[in-house]
Amino acid sequence: MVSVDGVLRNVVVNTAGDDDPRAAGRHGLALDEVSTPTELAAWVCDELLAPDPDVGHMVRVLIRETDRWRALDAADLATVLADGVTGVGNGQWDALLEALTARIAHLSGYAAPAWARRTRLETAWYPWENTVTDPRWQVIAVTQTPAEMLHRGIILPGKGLRVV
Repeated sequence: MVSVDGVLRNVVVNTAGDDDPRAAGRHGLALDEVSTPTELAAWVCDELLAPDPDVGHMVRVLIRETDRWRALDAADLATVLADGVTGVGNGQWDALLEALTARIAHLSGYAAPAWARRTRLETAWYPWENTVTDPRWQVIAVTQTPAEMLHRGIILPGKGLRVV
């Protein structure tokens, strides 16, 4: 398994390399080269303890790290999806980790694991900003948000999920 520090190391390594998951899939990743949902949840918990957590950075790390799962072979991806994370303990972050996991499962031809179907927010959350007040933007954002996000109450348009 990759340590919590490994999450950040993986991001640094990936920024210089080939981030296209389709290309990464050709090269493949081993299970010990990715962060598990449990490790990501622990990392989020640590980040939330900071006096002023960088939400944008946290979202980008979760997107990048979960997207790396697409480069795993089928058996390793099944292991990651079965990780059974207990969660972050924060509804918004639990919902985001679950939604990202469900999205990768769906894109890879799997059903979302049971643990990734627990959280639904009562109030919509747009992780990039505290509030989105322009109703025109809200309509556009909602129509471009993948079902896995909307189902959990997260507004995060598909282009915000691209690994850069």
